[in-house]
Amino acid sequence: MQKSDFRGVLPALTTRLTADQEVDHAALSADVEFQISAGVDALIMCGSLGEASSLDRAEKLAIARTALDAAAGRVPVLLTIAEDSTRNGASLAAEAEQLGIAGLMVLPAMRYLADTREVIAHYRAVAAASGLPIIVYNNPLAYGIDITPAALAELADEPKFVAVKESTGDTRRINETLNALGDRYQLLTGVDDLALESLVLGCVGWIAGLVVAFPRETVAIYKLVQPAASPRRWKSTAGSCRSSTWISAPNSSRTSSWSSIWSAASPPSPAPPAYPWSELRTPTSAPSPPTASPLAPTSPNTASRIVA
Repeated sequence: MQKSDFRGVLPALTTRLTADQEVDHAALSADVEFQISAGVDALIMCGSLGEASSLDRAEKLAIARTALDAAAGRVPVLLTIAEDSTRNGASLAAEAEQLGIAGLMVLPAMRYLADTREVIAHYRAVAAASGLPIIVYNNPLAYGIDITPAALAELADEPKFVAVKESTGDTRRINETLNALGDRYQLLTGVDDLALESLVLGCVGWIAGLVVAFPRETVAIYKLVQPAASPRRWKSTAGSCRSSTWISAPNSSRTSSWSSIWSAASPPSPAPPAYPWSELRTPTSAPSPPTASPLAPTSPNTASRIVA
């Protein structure tokens, strides 16, 4: 298995389509460059935002090749496995590994709701098909299947499962997972409007949709939160569990106010941060986008194949 660390900002890229509903590989390459130049840590292709449900197998593999070529080894490129059957998911994982994909983000089999036993069997089969590290994607709000801490505990003996994209929309699940499993999995927040709380509570990465449009701003937010998040991670106790005792930074108080979080996130020196707050607050002062922005639509029909 490849060594993996999924800390940081990982955009789930959209898949640009031409007016005749074909994959726009030139726009995809430009988007990859746009994200990398903004400082993202990895790229995830063909996720929910990337038309996973409407692309065929050949298109997904072609998108993976284009992303790999455009990234040119500068950041890891991951592929999403969101197939209708376990067999299809496993075979796509094997082909992705042959292309040079660095890891997989895996969903339960689509279309029909599975019980916990079937979900675990699905994940184990996909993991057995390649040597790639896997992010377990848990999004019960969208897909109707909840991969609970108990289910993650059952999967914990497989070292290829290294991270969990946490998209339940309930930050208490972060606490429950850390208390049950400690640091067995890297937790990655998948809900943009809960990113601050999730990162402070213990998530180490952010798989974002917002970043696709605003990569520099998202990376800046992630970096600014880190000084506040690190000293307030849940305190480790005996074994691998964490208690509900906060570790407070010197002279800090336990408060939920936004102002204290942002204050703690600010650099201690008088020098301005690498990415000025004014650029986040005032769109007019942000750097101008490239002339040929990969985010500029080429026609009203390029947004999604699902919209008809």
